[in-house]
Amino acid sequence: MYVKSGNVLLFQPVHAGIIAVLLLSSALLCGCAGGPALRHAGSLTDVRATVEYVDGNNLVVDAQYQPRHIVLVFPYVPGQIFGSPGSELLFTLLLTPQSELQLELENALPGLQDGATLLQTVAETAGLTIRPAQTRLARIGTFPFDAKTLEPLGEGGFIDGNTREHLILMYFNRPCVLSGTLYIDQNEYVHDIAIPAAGFHFLRVQQQGAGRHLLSRAEDISAIVFSIRLQHLQQT
Repeated sequence: MYVKSGNVLLFQPVHAGIIAVLLLSSALLCGCAGGPALRHAGSLTDVRATVEYVDGNNLVVDAQYQPRHIVLVFPYVPGQIFGSPGSELLFTLLLTPQSELQLELENALPGLQDGATLLQTVAETAGLTIRPAQTRLARIGTFPFDAKTLEPLGEGGFIDGNTREHLILMYFNRPCVLSGTLYIDQNEYVHDIAIPAAGFHFLRVQQQGAGRHLLSRAEDISAIVFSIRLQHLQQT
């Protein structure tokens, strides 16, 4: 069984008022699950994923504990992979427990063409270099909320359905190479990322030992899952 362990808020909060306004123009999420559709030269045109719910121990949650009304918001982090997003949202999607997720990525291009920036000079990018230096980039954030109360539900993100490795959705405005090593909270993140074309790409996060992770461009993803970790639930 599960007990509620209190409200847990991960990442930077998105203002609830912004979500409420954008929900007025949101459509109910629909689509079929499957792998990503690949564009020429390997960039993504859309993302289709099944949705799963797990507890704080990363175990799948029974249907009786799943939220009934969920809204997913997708802001973006300009100029870096790790960092806090702004308030502008690229997508706002409503979910029910049986929903599957579909994002038409080209709908986000106008916002990202203006909002993506050069690699920022901040703590979250220390030790990283990008070639060419004129490359603009942004990470697409993933945040689940209760659609009725607008309270955060926990942590949300894409994973590879076969390997269970984390996937990070990124936008780059040109082919580039992002490399270097970043240290955050005693964790080492090695970046070996080669982007062959402008557009959207998934990065794969592979654990290579205690505290060491490799980030590279993900290829040959046959199944994408959007995992929502309900961290207010703990197994007893």
